[in-house]
Amino acid sequence: MQNFELIVIAGQGVVSDEVRQAWGAAGVLLTGPVEPDSVNFEAVRRTGGVLMDLSLDSATLFTLSEKMMTLKVPFLFIVTHNEAPGAVHPFVLSKEREDREAILDALAREADEYHSNILH
Repeated sequence: MQNFELIVIAGQGVVSDEVRQAWGAAGVLLTGPVEPDSVNFEAVRRTGGVLMDLSLDSATLFTLSEKMMTLKVPFLFIVTHNEAPGAVHPFVLSKEREDREAILDALAREADEYHSNILH
């Protein structure tokens, strides 16, 4: 997978150099982190998807989610490490291949859903 870009909407420090390098080695460019009030929605439309930091305030996440759905841009909520006990785990933005593949698979399913809804 080459030239695939994802925009990370989050505060500074969410994407470490180690994470950025691991994703880059897999052919995925992580752009950002971009502060929520600085998101360029034209750039968002040209990417493979958006990753939003779950630690952002709920009103911001809701507003951004609505905008992504309107634009039909796949998006996911992410954390930088998984501390959640229990059966449901958030998507983790890390250098680990399994975490990266889980995010990319989920974004692909969402993109397919948007595409199939356009065709019907």
